[in-house]
Amino acid sequence: MNPTDRKKERGTALTSSLVVVLMVAGLGAAMIQMQTGVSLRQRQSADNKRALYIAEAGLAESFLAITQGKSGAIGTATDPAGFDKGVYWVESTELTNNQVMLKSTGLCGQGRFSASVVVQRLANSIATLGVFGNQSLILKKSTIVDGYDSTLGSFESQATQVAPYGLTTQGGANVRGNGTIALEATSSVPLRPGGSVPVPTRVFGNANPGPNQSVIIGTNAAVTGSTTPAQDAAPLPQIEVPALPNAGDLTITALNLLLSMSAKEASYNKIQVQTGATLKLTGPLILVVQELNIQSGGVLQIDTTAGPVKLYCTKRLTAASNSTISSVKRDPKRFALLVSAPDADFDNNGTIDPAVSLASNGEFFGVFYAPNAAVTYPATLRAYGALAAKALTLADGARASFDKGFFNARDTGALSLPTLMSWRIVEVPDEPITRSPMDPVAHLKRLGKTPLAPTDAHREKFITMQYTDAGGVVRTYTGRASLLDWSTVRRVVSMTWTPI
Repeated sequence: MNPTDRKKERGTALTSSLVVVLMVAGLGAAMIQMQTGVSLRQRQSADNKRALYIAEAGLAESFLAITQGKSGAIGTATDPAGFDKGVYWVESTELTNNQVMLKSTGLCGQGRFSASVVVQRLANSIATLGVFGNQSLILKKSTIVDGYDSTLGSFESQATQVAPYGLTTQGGANVRGNGTIALEATSSVPLRPGGSVPVPTRVFGNANPGPNQSVIIGTNAAVTGSTTPAQDAAPLPQIEVPALPNAGDLTITALNLLLSMSAKEASYNKIQVQTGATLKLTGPLILVVQELNIQSGGVLQIDTTAGPVKLYCTKRLTAASNSTISSVKRDPKRFALLVSAPDADFDNNGTIDPAVSLASNGEFFGVFYAPNAAVTYPATLRAYGALAAKALTLADGARASFDKGFFNARDTGALSLPTLMSWRIVEVPDEPITRSPMDPVAHLKRLGKTPLAPTDAHREKFITMQYTDAGGVVRTYTGRASLLDWSTVRRVVSMTWTPI
């Protein structure tokens, strides 16, 4: 082979080698670019998952805040709360029927995620039962049930005179049951005092029986709203009676004239209010009594001006004919009469006696709840609020007005879990921090800010609370919740949060 051919071969080999090197380099660059893209996508995916989890953490924190009576709003887009390596904020929007929409936005690295839920507050699950009978609900002749909202003013300010029913709002009733609901016929109903026209039985609003049950409507009786059966039976919460030191028996005579219980917790075996005597319960007060007996001419007076009153009866409640129940402050949301006792043979004569015998005069503002007893509610005791029992009968001529304010009541004094109504992914809000390609923590740092601690990011920081301390003394605290010595709190009586 001559030198020229050898040179040609060397040139060809060099060219081929160069082509191979360029191909390998190109493949390497493509693989590096591909790997970089995969890494970026993996990191973006990981950031998106972290943002999702952070947004969910924000919803959980907000859910707990609503349980405590807060609005649920946490932080803002400009001052978010920190969580691990990311941030979040929750927007709260009040809806109708005591529902609230929460929108939580979580950011982490390049991840951006927003989720929204709608929750139903359960400020007082007992009170929102309305006029309720678990096994049965009977509205006797000339019974009228309507409703009003105590947060908007008195019943009288929302009602008008309507013949032949008298003063009524003509709406707002919340009548429910897990069994049938019966409205008795009114063709031969007795006349009201001074009246000239029979008053027909009326439910001005909804009357919803239990699943697969019905509303039985007699002649001239009527329900103006829905009578659709409920899809599910309504649960009756059990009454949790506070364990308090027992002080024995207490008899209030006409010589005492007036006994006022206030600013404490108390427990008795038996309380008897004799003729001419008055037992005044002044809130804030928690009173537990096995047997409460109000004799004819005796008075039970409720004063919730300074705080709520909870009265527990664990064995028997008797309020004789011509006894009186009255309220100083006409607010149903601040008084609860809770009878945990079942019907039983109290006299040991072989027959079942009612745990509740109610024949008082006057006006009842509050929640009456007897889940284990059959109760006949009298016409002589005008009811504003809520009535619920194992079996409930409204006597001839009885009147009850359901307080729709129960749906918005937050001053419950106890935690109550809201109900989750819906969950959905929503669009991430257009904010400077969400548009920035930077990590959100780095973005805040550039602005001279740091993420807030979740406990400091809530809109509400100030609290007004009544509570009992270790000695059973009711105390009031107003100020920052973080400054309260919670170790001294034995039981919360009432609690209200205030925005900063």
